Amino acid sequence: MNKKIFIIFPIIIFAFTIFFLNEANNELQEIYKNNESPQIFDRNNDLISITPNDKNFYAEYIKDIPEDFKKLIIEKEDKYFYIHKGVNPVSITMDLLSKIGLTLRNGSSTITQQLAKILLKNENNRTIKNKFKELFYSISLELMNSKENILLMYVNSIYFGNQIQGLETASYAYFNSNPNNLTKEEMLQLISSVNFPNQYNP
Repeated sequence: MNKKIFIIFPIIIFAFTIFFLNEANNELQEIYKNNESPQIFDRNNDLISITPNDKNFYAEYIKDIPEDFKKLIIEKEDKYFYIHKGVNPVSITMDLLSKIGLTLRNGSSTITQQLAKILLKNENNRTIKNKFKELFYSISLELMNSKENILLMYVNSIYFGNQIQGLETASYAYFNSNPNNLTKEEMLQLISSVNFPNQYNP
């Protein structure tokens, strides 16, 4: 009997963990879906108007990220994006050390953690509890989605100031241009505003 318990118990724990990770991912996917602004099209399927989402942002989702923008955003925000599994142990350690006063440098969040933070609406509530919650949700995103899908969700969720969310909306709002036609300088202007969208947007 003891041997059976020894074998079955880890399996049960594993099954429950996968279940809750899947539920966390489903929750984030639903939030992400609902964050896209409602759109109205005419009979020719041309966009007539776009209305704010629940955050009072305008968000028109892009389906494919321009390769140059993809490289630039990864280089600035998370150069180990394709290596880690949602969290960067070095960054977490730096963050913890800064909290107890052993270093002045904060650890930077991964793109996956930033996406979880945005979708959970924790941008302005940086408590330890929320950070641990974001870690769990980040792992769920990594396990249930491809890296490309996570990056696409992130690019569509970034806030660029002036009620503008996502690369597609920002490209037209600031430069009256399709994202694929942005110059490198224009892409860098957008990317530089990611951390301080209200101060440094184009």
